[in-house]
Amino acid sequence: PAAAPRARSLGGLHTGLSLSDETVDPKKVADRVLDVACHMEKYGAPNEIHMSEDTLRAAQLKPDEAAFLGWRDKSGVNAYKLK
Repeated sequence: PAAAPRARSLGGLHTGLSLSDETVDPKKVADRVLDVACHMEKYGAPNEIHMSEDTLRAAQLKPDEAAFLGWRDKSGVNAYKLK
């Protein structure tokens, strides 16, 4: 029998404030903070965690703990990869 496919894990992180309204379906919410986090995840390779520069600063990571990926998301936010 064929081997089971390996799990593919992606992660995207962004830090910021987001207002929510419990009367609105979460699938219909449009928010810049959520959009940036989704972009970080969408462009990541399997088993990588991508994060925005805001998140990098908020987590107080050292420069050798994350690498600039050389691209920005649609909002102009710099993307980093957790090492």
